[in-house]
Amino acid sequence: MEGWRAKNHEDVSQIIENLQKQLNEIVKQKGSLTDCAVLRVSQELDRYIVERQRMLLESRKGRFLLRSPYRKHPG
Repeated sequence: MEGWRAKNHEDVSQIIENLQKQLNEIVKQKGSLTDCAVLRVSQELDRYIVERQRMLLESRKGRFLLRSPYRKHPG
């Protein structure tokens, strides 16, 4: 499943925006939230949202560790 991961936050954000538009169009066309095509795009959108959250948490974690009073200092 690693192949679907985007390289940076901007890529993921653009993919999410595109999938949201696609999902809205499919829902309008199908008229159902339970249609297979709607569910497929919704699940893909979910994966990218989770990926973006993971990226945000990792970037914040790095900043927290740099400023953390609990960080172990050498010496």
